[in-house]
Amino acid sequence: MKLWMRLLDPKICKHFSKKFSPYLTAADEGISGTSLNKRKGFQNMIDDAMNGKIDLILTKSISRFGRNIVDILTTLRSLSDLEPPVAVSFESEGIFSSDGKNKLIISILSALAELES
Repeated sequence: MKLWMRLLDPKICKHFSKKFSPYLTAADEGISGTSLNKRKGFQNMIDDAMNGKIDLILTKSISRFGRNIVDILTTLRSLSDLEPPVAVSFESEGIFSSDGKNKLIISILSALAELES
């Protein structure tokens, strides 16, 4: 399994780096998540997921994944349409994008993330 961890607890990243490299990173650090255009690390991660190189994306929170509701939902939909689908785990919220029951919650939290920015 290959995965991409973004901005998780450093102890967790250190533990998993032995098993799941090279996709461990704090991509786009210091860059606003309001637009995907400036987020080259994020774009590379999504490209790798689309090409079957990533099975699971772990991220600290929805607001770290993105701060534009359209970009977040479009990206999550694209990942879930893949075969096999790529799930995204949001650590702070304790939810997985692959669980159909979480779609409304993800939409609401994405809207809040956009408002925060």
